[in-house]
Amino acid sequence: MSRPKQSTRKPPKNWETPIAQDIKRLEQKPPRTGSESPSRLEKLAMLDGIHHGLTGDQTSAEHKISTRTIQRFKRGLYDDPLSLFDMRVIGADMGIYYCRVCCELRNKLCQVQRHLLSHFFAPEVAQNIDLNDLPEPL
Repeated sequence: MSRPKQSTRKPPKNWETPIAQDIKRLEQKPPRTGSESPSRLEKLAMLDGIHHGLTGDQTSAEHKISTRTIQRFKRGLYDDPLSLFDMRVIGADMGIYYCRVCCELRNKLCQVQRHLLSHFFAPEVAQNIDLNDLPEPL
C-alpha cells in the first residue's frame, strides 16, 4: 500500500509571504512608547529578523524596535518555544496547513508545527519539543 504524497509546494520566488505582508503594515503605524508591550506586528518583525539571521542591531535599525526589546523577545522565545504559536504563524485553508513564514504546505497540523519550529530551532530541538495541549490555529 502506497503512502499518500506529502504536499510541500512553495510559492514563486517573487511572491511575498503573509508575514512579510504583515510587517509592511508595521511601517505605517506610529512607533510605540517604551512602556507598551510589543505589538503582534513587532513580534512578527522580530521573528522575521531571527529567521533571516539578522542581529538584534540589524533588526532594530530596520524596524525601529529597541535592541533590548529584541533580546528580551528572543530570550522569551527560547524559554517558551510554544509561545511562537500565539502569534498566528500557521494558516489553514481547506484542510491544508501552511507556514506563514515560508508558505510551505503540510497535510497535518503537527507537521507544520514541527516545520515552523525548525525555522527558529535546531532540527533535533524542534523534533523534541512537546506539542501536546496546543490549541488549533484560528
